[in-house]
Amino acid sequence: MQNYKLSCELHGHSQDIKAISAVKDVILTASRDKSVISWDIRNKQPYKCFKGHSNYVNSLAVVNHADFGDLILSGGSDKIVYGYSVEGMEEEPIITLVGHESNVCSIDVSNNGLIVTGSWDKTARVWKDFVCVATLKGHEQAVWAVKFYKSDIITASADKTIKIWRDGNCVRTMTGHKDCVRGLAIDHNGNLISCGNDGLILVWDISSGKVLRELSGHNSFIYSIAVCEGGELVSVGEDRSIKIWSDYECVQSIAYPALSIWCVYPLENGDFIVGGSDCIARVFTKSIERIGDEELIKEFDEKVSNTQLPSNMIGDVNKEKLQGKEGLAEGGNKIGQVKMIKNGNNVEAYQWDGNDWIKVGDVVDAVGSNRKQLFNGKEYDYVFDVDIADGVVLKLPFNANENPYMAAQKFIDDNDLSQSYLDQVADFIIKNTNGISFDSQNYSNDPLTGGSRYIPGPPNSYNSPTTVKKQFSASKELNFFESANLDGIKKKIQQFNSEFLHLTTNEENQLSEIYEMIEKKNASEFNQFELIYKFLALDASKIFPIIDLLRLLAYYNANIPTEIYEDVFDIANSSDINRMLSLRLIVNSFKGTLWTNFLPHAKKIICFSQSTSNNNLNQAISFTLLNYSIKGSVIHAPMLLDILKFIINTFQVNEDLFVNCLQSLGTLIVRRMVDRTVLNDINLSRINTTSKIQELISEINLL
Repeated sequence: MQNYKLSCELHGHSQDIKAISAVKDVILTASRDKSVISWDIRNKQPYKCFKGHSNYVNSLAVVNHADFGDLILSGGSDKIVYGYSVEGMEEEPIITLVGHESNVCSIDVSNNGLIVTGSWDKTARVWKDFVCVATLKGHEQAVWAVKFYKSDIITASADKTIKIWRDGNCVRTMTGHKDCVRGLAIDHNGNLISCGNDGLILVWDISSGKVLRELSGHNSFIYSIAVCEGGELVSVGEDRSIKIWSDYECVQSIAYPALSIWCVYPLENGDFIVGGSDCIARVFTKSIERIGDEELIKEFDEKVSNTQLPSNMIGDVNKEKLQGKEGLAEGGNKIGQVKMIKNGNNVEAYQWDGNDWIKVGDVVDAVGSNRKQLFNGKEYDYVFDVDIADGVVLKLPFNANENPYMAAQKFIDDNDLSQSYLDQVADFIIKNTNGISFDSQNYSNDPLTGGSRYIPGPPNSYNSPTTVKKQFSASKELNFFESANLDGIKKKIQQFNSEFLHLTTNEENQLSEIYEMIEKKNASEFNQFELIYKFLALDASKIFPIIDLLRLLAYYNANIPTEIYEDVFDIANSSDINRMLSLRLIVNSFKGTLWTNFLPHAKKIICFSQSTSNNNLNQAISFTLLNYSIKGSVIHAPMLLDILKFIINTFQVNEDLFVNCLQSLGTLIVRRMVDRTVLNDINLSRINTTSKIQELISEINLL
């Protein structure tokens, strides 16, 4: 079987590409930059840029209408679906569909021109001639995917279910996924294919609603799935890989140089196109005539090879026992298998593609001395050339264990540059050291300002479970983050409002109502959802005070929709401060019931937090693990155990964090959520560095 290879790249968006569609020779891409771009596939150039949306654009489809010809349909976080002419010269919408009460995250079109849209408002709407003719209500959470099948409509939801609708009524509810269902497709056998946050692809018999097959191969969320003209399935998600399936077996895995691959779409010629967090759309093909030139393929392979992967994302591997390049002489056990290899002072990750081991990145904490660069007599992991203006190029040195904002501030101070450059320089560092471990010294501070900084809440005073005991005592009381610098939050929100949002008087009144709820310590009447969505649509570097506000609302019993949590988690890994605050939000969600669904998000955030000496982040990780060990069920136990292994086996030694990890582990054993034999798989001797840790290990070994 001929493998898929890169055909071309489409550059034009400035933020994540969230949706893709196509019609004839035109490819369509939608982005968080609020635009839709049409591309002429023949010359790979943008044709038109449509900018009707006021917020993220998350869904796309094309409908043919007797009066308008081919229309691009785009849905977004502004709750609106716009229709643009494919052939016409206008770049403004000529059709507007209004009715949804939240983000429109999915669109599909039937052969006879009906439109169905799915939304975070928990409904799907059916449109005929651009008029809503039915609202499908029944899901308990967001409708992530919609699909026409013959005369029926299929919807998939964050409530873990799939529903089949006929004439506006639900005729079947299908259960099988263990987490949010994110994508739907119909294969050439007439079976329904679904994918979700549980990392599974399920194959369903539509007539009976039974699961026929369960396909596993991804190791994180799967966001989108498509069926190519040749019958292959293509799936993409959060594990930096594209999987191709034939006869329900994985036959190819393509490593991808972006953390999140949000969408995949099949083209009529048998190719497929994907879009993700690196703002680039890429077409892959099996046709020899359409394979990209040697330079393009080489550049893509180098991006993949140079990707920096957190070691705890790869798995539990004792790096001291890693093989050298000789370990690549033996073939892999299955397509997509990842192996770590020592190469001098570095550790490299390789993936088996069925024929060869392909390098897919360098393991983050393997930055070796042979990669150091000299600047002013000192060694650095990176020395960038920064073009300021008029050909003036300045050197920007950076080490992997530095806070990017502190490095940016030093660069500005050293070169007498305007303070307005801070965000740009820090963002440049983050993007060009993607995945590197930032070992922050004081990241609880506001990363955007200088003196008199807003600090998002001091660490709560809490008793770390380190008391010496002859017998292990399991944790019983949940932990929360209640303390807050509310005045600091207000000032930072006001700053971002005045600079970017310009709220109406009514919206400012709503914001005041939220502050009042927090001051009164009762947020049960919280319903200002759209105002929160508006702030969350800001650049990821500007949302930290809103996440801080949300964790206070959660603590004071606000009924925060799952979709707001999902929006936060989508951008949590944009910075250390967003990671820390997102974990605090998860901790405070234990005031309600939604925490039961958030452990996969917590795992993703913790894995990308990497080893850190930041006490605030370590405390947020600790509270998250402790709460799940206290209140979690057997459903949570395997994933929680994986997280604990990752930290204990790979994080840099930190007494407080490891004490709390051990306390969580012991609590799981006492509650019989896991068997004590799991201790055999954890390298406890690695962290046996202080008397507190030694005594706690001894207590756990006696369980």
